[in-house]
Amino acid sequence: MVISRVLILYEPRLYSDLINELIEQLGLLDIVEVTDNLDDSDNGSPDTLENVDVVILPLDSDGQPKTSLLPDVLPRAKLVAFSPDGSRGLRRMPGEQEWIEMRPFGLSQLIVEILRANPVY
Repeated sequence: MVISRVLILYEPRLYSDLINELIEQLGLLDIVEVTDNLDDSDNGSPDTLENVDVVILPLDSDGQPKTSLLPDVLPRAKLVAFSPDGSRGLRRMPGEQEWIEMRPFGLSQLIVEILRANPVY
């Protein structure tokens, strides 16, 4: 079974921790931790950023994805950003430049977006 690898960069930290708990309970996903010693060039390591399938981001005060939180190398990752109140979510597929809006955006949409990152699901 192929497991999707998820990088959670959501703010505030409380929401990030809750999303992490939810994903761990699903048991189908692997959460990638961003650390200072993470080596983007080591293709054999399971913790390389280039192997991330989904990145979860917050929206900034202007309602745009807070892409300033992104590490430099994420070529294969689907990006998902959403508001804390669930009124709006945005998705950008790998290799695309445009964001697709989703309204409303709740936990069920988040789970679907994460699981759809991998064609096995």
